[in-house]
Amino acid sequence: MKFFNKDLLLGKKILISGASSGIGANTTKLFADYGAELILIGRSEDKLKKIKSNLRNSHLHITVKTDLSIDDEAFRLITNLPKNFLPLNGIFHSAGKELIKPTLLTKSADFKDLISTTVQSALSMSRALAKKNIISDNSSVVFMSSIAAISGTSGLAAYAASKSALIGLTKSLALEFSHRRIRFNSILSGAVETPMHERLLKNLSLKSIEEYEAKHPLGFGKKSDISNMATFLMSEASEWITGTSIVIDGGYSAS
Repeated sequence: MKFFNKDLLLGKKILISGASSGIGANTTKLFADYGAELILIGRSEDKLKKIKSNLRNSHLHITVKTDLSIDDEAFRLITNLPKNFLPLNGIFHSAGKELIKPTLLTKSADFKDLISTTVQSALSMSRALAKKNIISDNSSVVFMSSIAAISGTSGLAAYAASKSALIGLTKSLALEFSHRRIRFNSILSGAVETPMHERLLKNLSLKSIEEYEAKHPLGFGKKSDISNMATFLMSEASEWITGTSIVIDGGYSAS
């Protein structure tokens, strides 16, 4: 179901990280349906090409296979985009990893991996945006965070810390880029039915899964629940929203 005008994002050039699966892939389709021209970033070239082939006006989009956890890879990628895709009008950074481990078993390497994929890459992207002619004024940047950032859960210490860092990054960048009216916001998502979500559930008993879902009064979320908000934040309808962390969790944080 479409909730916005079909040309809401017409002509906007938007980079999407984590575009090969889950929320990133769903948002990619929605942005394309609303007329955006996309740069799809992911680790699987085959998955990216398959997704691109099914998009509206597929010839207008490009794919880039890369690993954003590599130091400054995001900076290099963005500053070397084809000239016809610059300046950008937005970024949706949804690349990330899951980690459920007791603190005793969580190693420094685990934490560094999480930080490099989410926070370090987000900061590297933002450093690129500070350069001339990389992003237009009045643009929008959206980071995917998690409700775990503000709601403690056993076994998620490292994951929660990495997602919390995105909240602080969002607030500071919103101020730093405000003179150009470039907006930075993050989405704090509850449990959404994605491949990552399915991998997590495989390690839980049926009772644990039922208890986990019960913590979400409206049940587990759909990918479109997040993609619709990302679409709104990428449009001019949200032009006075910046520095915020928007909770979309089916009521999880209300309990």
